[in-house]
Amino acid sequence: NSPDPLDLIKTYGADAVRIGMLLCSSAGNDIFYDEAQIKQGAAFCNKIWNSYRLVKGFSVDENAKQPAVAAEAVKWFDAKLSDTVAQVEDHYRKFRISDALMAIYKLFWDDYCAWCADNNLWGPENLSYIPGEVGASAVQNIGAYGREVCELISSVECVDTRDATIISIPAADCRYAYRDSIFKKEWKGRYIVTGVIFKVSETPDPVLDYGHVRGAVIERFGAEALEKLTPAMVRETVTAIRKTKLPDVADLGSAGSFFRNPYVSEEVFESIRNIAETEALGPVPHFEVGEGLVKVPAAWLIDKCGWKGRSNGGAAVYEKQPLVIVNRSGEASPEDVVVLAARVQASVKEKFGANLEREVEYV
Repeated sequence: NSPDPLDLIKTYGADAVRIGMLLCSSAGNDIFYDEAQIKQGAAFCNKIWNSYRLVKGFSVDENAKQPAVAAEAVKWFDAKLSDTVAQVEDHYRKFRISDALMAIYKLFWDDYCAWCADNNLWGPENLSYIPGEVGASAVQNIGAYGREVCELISSVECVDTRDATIISIPAADCRYAYRDSIFKKEWKGRYIVTGVIFKVSETPDPVLDYGHVRGAVIERFGAEALEKLTPAMVRETVTAIRKTKLPDVADLGSAGSFFRNPYVSEEVFESIRNIAETEALGPVPHFEVGEGLVKVPAAWLIDKCGWKGRSNGGAAVYEKQPLVIVNRSGEASPEDVVVLAARVQASVKEKFGANLEREVEYV
């Protein structure tokens, strides 16, 4: 019941169809056609092509002195590349072509977090196990457990698609805000992020007082661990917390956190608290962020509206974390997701008077 391959090739290109079909066909399983995988294949081809064009634009001076920090980065990348090559060769020997492709496809943000933790460098440990790529982290300004990536960014390296020039944009010019940046607004679609320069530290700087991170660290390592804490210990704790709340995208498709935590006025917050008291919903978790605004967790609002586990078509609000919308059936359509999200937003607005903004983007 799949469409004519020639139509797909005309729309996306032959290489995109080849890669997309490989993504659909893991070894030992039936082939489940999904046009979204063909689109993903097209995006992958574009990424490889853009990377090639970028590299061809550079000349290499073999006599130039390499900064120490660059040497460390190259050392890490060489190890990562060698590991990827080994994985690909192993998958090919076992005729697991789909797995070989996925090994090439992945260069995730979490690899960077792991590298910092392994080298006892403080900074991104609270952002561990967030799916996505390093470049995307600088666009989205990802955050979790009291830390935002903009706090760590020194500059963002980009290619300007208007004239193919390569520039370095200081973090101060990126207009970072809660899950937002200028790359999502005025500069949307203009720049290709090719690298991010981060500021990390060998000086201990744990952030433990958001959520129950401190308690989880103590439960995992003991109270005495607070005196000898390492980035690896915080990373391990945060990763364990996230795994209990968030689905593994390899098993259950999602885009991570679907909604932003709303910032509401003090008046709206008092109204929410009164509703919670009247309906015996329990205390309202909140964080005062200044300028008369209060941040209320979107997950709490969605949960108290009764959405946890509810579905629309093949899409559903994840039963363990209502901030996440998942492809429960494996065949959810874009309309299933869009309609479900809109219903959640309308429900929260009607009950609590709070506006939920999407963290994901529709394309």
